Amino acid sequence: MPNIPTPELNATLKQLRERLLDLTVRNRLINFKNPPGKSLQFVKGTPSVLYSALFESAARNSKNIICLQEPKRNQWVEQNRRLQRP
Repeated sequence: MPNIPTPELNATLKQLRERLLDLTVRNRLINFKNPPGKSLQFVKGTPSVLYSALFESAARNSKNIICLQEPKRNQWVEQNRRLQRP
């Protein structure tokens, strides 16, 4: 007899997955806020290139990081019924 998943088994597995993974705002890994002055937000680049560039600059003790201008308030976009920076 082949192993065919039943709807009850699928529902049970779904409940177990939801209990294992915290999708609420308490999970800081998926609900991270960029606090001003305490974090850098990179707009372009792949993680591996950024990582190597930052560590290569650590050997030279300097790295130029170009900052983007803060967007004007009328350029912000609405996400989840809240205005946020683009």
